Amino acid sequence: MKNANRLHIPVRISSNILSNFGVSNPSSIAQIYRSAWDIDNTYVLKTNDDKGQLDKSIMLTREELKAFDQDFPPKVPRPVVPIDVLLERLEPAARETIKNMNLPCLGELRGRTQREIASLPDIDGKAINTIRTVMKEYGRIWGEGG
Repeated sequence: MKNANRLHIPVRISSNILSNFGVSNPSSIAQIYRSAWDIDNTYVLKTNDDKGQLDKSIMLTREELKAFDQDFPPKVPRPVVPIDVLLERLEPAARETIKNMNLPCLGELRGRTQREIASLPDIDGKAINTIRTVMKEYGRIWGEGG
């Protein structure tokens, strides 16, 4: 897990939430992923948002996490695919709309829903299908039926 991917949350904001986990006055809190947190060098993996099921959360120390990760093959970063591979396959009007989004790479589209993209000017069904096809060709799942 890389520090660059962590979202640091101010302790004063999250202390009320953390009290549900029995954590008080933590010295460091970092969100590593949507449901994974590093709290005082202990990883908390939250499986759901139901406060009635907090006991289903899993707590791991860094050492336990490292031992767990050893059972898996090394993580290979996914190659960054320039947005140009999509732009060159879109019709001119749709190309300009996507280009104006200033996305550096194809992976950035994963944060945008099909509904959001389809609501943009000059994005029609053909453009949506092209986006979905290109995303799939590069191993990215996107859109309805992607």
